[in-house]
Amino acid sequence: MEQTAPSPQLLSIKDLVARLNLSKTTIYDLLKKGKFPKPFIQKNRCTRWKAEDVNKWLTQQEIN
Repeated sequence: MEQTAPSPQLLSIKDLVARLNLSKTTIYDLLKKGKFPKPFIQKNRCTRWKAEDVNKWLTQQEIN
């Protein structure tokens, strides 16, 4: 049986606010400054972030 790679977990802005305890404004400010992972836009025009990218960013913040 062939195994397929699991699809990445996707996070909305509401998910990010809850997970990171940051406001939407702060997240978008960090994004604008190039200090937060870039999201992508799904076909239905929803903005989503890959959980893996956010977790890597969070780890980097803890190191610094």
